[in-house]
Amino acid sequence: MDRLDIRTAILVAHSMSVFHSLRYAAGNPDRVAKLVLVDIEAACRREHIELLIAAGRKPHPVFGSLQEAIAREQRSAQFASAEALAGFIQSNLMSIEANDNSPPSLTYRFDRATLAQFDNYDEWSNLKRIRCACANSIRRT
Repeated sequence: MDRLDIRTAILVAHSMSVFHSLRYAAGNPDRVAKLVLVDIEAACRREHIELLIAAGRKPHPVFGSLQEAIAREQRSAQFASAEALAGFIQSNLMSIEANDNSPPSLTYRFDRATLAQFDNYDEWSNLKRIRCACANSIRRT
């Protein structure tokens, strides 16, 4: 935000970025006007720990084309529009060069190993520090 000269912002966070957004909002209350958190809880449930660690140990999937990557994601995002899914996937892929003369392949930009770092987070103390105009949907489960 400093580099882009953004004084205050509305943060919209999905999945693992919720973890970072909570910490940013708690530490920089004057810089966050609103906070929207989607698809993750403030504390890790025991049943998720093994899933996160296992996912972090898996190798990155490798795709021969953008269309192949989109087809894979469509299986788990059945209700996403083709246009939105294609844009999301394209912005989250990177090219990996082959060692031989074969064409480059694609894989995800994020490092899967970081998933294991989220095996024991608890952000309730940070969530309680955040000032917000409306807390209607905040509930501890």
